[in-house]
Amino acid sequence: MLAVVIKNWSSEFYLEIIYTFGPLMFNLDELNSAIYFLFKFPRYNRLFEIDNIVTAYIDYYGRNLNVFEITEILRRSEYLQFIV
Repeated sequence: MLAVVIKNWSSEFYLEIIYTFGPLMFNLDELNSAIYFLFKFPRYNRLFEIDNIVTAYIDYYGRNLNVFEITEILRRSEYLQFIV
């Protein structure tokens, strides 16, 4: 499992930490919505990229799968899109 985590480790992990905890570095009483928006905008922008990620995943892994396996992946990706 550690090999999977290390293989998928990327700079996006560090960016997610900044997006999540960056606003907490400011005084929460004086934090205005513009600063909060600047921290959260890249994260919200990534929500619209998930369709492209799912399509690329299916194109890459779907070459050797049958129709039933691809349908299962599409069904799971719909849950993922709903959760995010």
